[in-house]
Amino acid sequence: MDKLTQNLSQYGAYHLSQKNVATHIVGIPLIVTSIILLCARWQWTVAGINMNFAQVLIVISSIYYLRLDRIMGLIMFVILMAMAFLIQPLAGASLWLWLGCAVGLFVVGWVFQFIGHAYEKMKPAFFDDLKGLLIGPIFVLAEIMFKFGYRPNLEKEVTAQAVQLRRQLNATTKQTA
Repeated sequence: MDKLTQNLSQYGAYHLSQKNVATHIVGIPLIVTSIILLCARWQWTVAGINMNFAQVLIVISSIYYLRLDRIMGLIMFVILMAMAFLIQPLAGASLWLWLGCAVGLFVVGWVFQFIGHAYEKMKPAFFDDLKGLLIGPIFVLAEIMFKFGYRPNLEKEVTAQAVQLRRQLNATTKQTA
């Protein structure tokens, strides 16, 4: 099993309910946007090139995503850089407007996440593995791309593995209860 399948399956084991997936399709982009907005405020210039901390994080996370899957990694890079570009004016706004928007997006995004996990009756993936925080955005992208027919065999394999992992999680939970 390749790393993409493994990571999507592990994350997917906590996200089998379509209601939960739907709340993540809304919540995760809000959270990612808030993080980009928070990080875009810290800017510097190197050799005449303006940069900010959000761009650095985007490049680092995109390298990880590209290693998982070239097409999805490239799409993630384009989406994240577009988000960084679009929120840049807000990053330069007054302190309270910038901070209020970033915190507001973050809180609303997490509300969606926890509503989804209430439907799922399952804790968030990152409670067991912090890597879930990095996999969430590419999981959302994969779910959307699967809806458009992208790599149906990957979708089937991820779903089958996620169901199997979920059974293991449920068995472990029952043993410790």
